[in-house]
Amino acid sequence: IGTTATKALVITSDGEVAAAAERPVDLRSPFPGWAEEDIAQWWENVCSLTRTLPAVDVAAVAVSGMAPCVIVLDADGSPLRPSIQQNDARAAAEVEELAEGLGAAGVLERTGSAITQQSVGPTALWLARHEPDIWRATRTIMGSYDYVSFLLCGSRSLERNWALESGLYDFRQGAWTEDVCAAAGIDPSLLPPVRQAGDFLGEVTPEAAKVTGLLTGTPVI
Repeated sequence: IGTTATKALVITSDGEVAAAAERPVDLRSPFPGWAEEDIAQWWENVCSLTRTLPAVDVAAVAVSGMAPCVIVLDADGSPLRPSIQQNDARAAAEVEELAEGLGAAGVLERTGSAITQQSVGPTALWLARHEPDIWRATRTIMGSYDYVSFLLCGSRSLERNWALESGLYDFRQGAWTEDVCAAAGIDPSLLPPVRQAGDFLGEVTPEAAKVTGLLTGTPVI
């Protein structure tokens, strides 16, 4: 799930690329410094691409993408607004506020990520202040490829790289940083379990199989 295109590969068990295809994505900037995308377009692209590529015996489906893009979902798992991309710059004031209040150096030491426009905390704080109705309805925060995995298998998770890039995750403790989350107004319950790249997440559901052409029960990792 990329910033300018959705790409799909068929990779053999030997690691060779047997086929590849892509479809473009529209990057939107309704206001200066904003960078958003239509989340539904990603899924439409995925469904189209999986049907475009040659029919093969698929052993598993893996999803990767840009990080740390921010998607907010309601209680039913539906997106509440377009994505906020990792290069979005709307939360400049919140970046400065959190860096000063938390001590930027200390956050960097614990999380491995500086407090910047890519951090999830300032984005969440911006949403709470500027789109309060959406923030109150938020029940899950996800990344781009985590959301596609969720649509494929129904399991909510965050891949560890998203967690590390978010600036919310203490990599030494293997847990969300309570003080950073609190300062950003993020209840840790909004953040799904962190999983390693390559972990088994679930199986392609019958609903996803209908629209993607993948077989029900195909492992999603």
